[in-house]
Amino acid sequence: MNHKHPHTKKSKETSLLLPLLLFFCAFLALFQLPRENYHSPRPLNYKSRYENFYNSSLPYVTVSVPELSYTGLQYQINGLSRGDFYYTLHDGFCQFYLLNSGSRAAKEPVLTNLELNGRLVQLDDAEYENLVSLMAKELHWSKASLRSITAPYAVSTLPDSTLFYQLFRLLVIACLIFSLADLIRILKKITGI
Repeated sequence: MNHKHPHTKKSKETSLLLPLLLFFCAFLALFQLPRENYHSPRPLNYKSRYENFYNSSLPYVTVSVPELSYTGLQYQINGLSRGDFYYTLHDGFCQFYLLNSGSRAAKEPVLTNLELNGRLVQLDDAEYENLVSLMAKELHWSKASLRSITAPYAVSTLPDSTLFYQLFRLLVIACLIFSLADLIRILKKITGI
């Protein structure tokens, strides 16, 4: 007498549910992660206006700068200095640079012949306003005139969370592979192949 167990079909469907759910979630996460160009930074010309080249999906850039001047403003996180704002003035337009202060003990007023590798970032409103206010005061200009020759973008050499994103991306890919392998194993078992 051949008795079919009513739970067999249900348990096979349940065993497929978890790998399918994991595969779907990992697939979505992979496409939601920023596709950054960490290993292939875009070359920029220091004479170009950076706002025309800003792309949050491709933030990494490399740029050669003949001379940078210190703005007098530090970039602080929780009261600790993490970087220094520098600038260039070329053809009547001012560009900003946020350099990691860890490599320099003193704030040098002028830096020359730099090869910078970093990210092209958009400064938040408060940061940009503070930077323009301080520079206008130092240069004895009005904030409006300084705002007219600047844009809230900077090349930043500060460390970022690239390692975290790389590790998370590897974890997501591992989840995709694991769930796909598990789905294939379960389907082979169900079909008897």
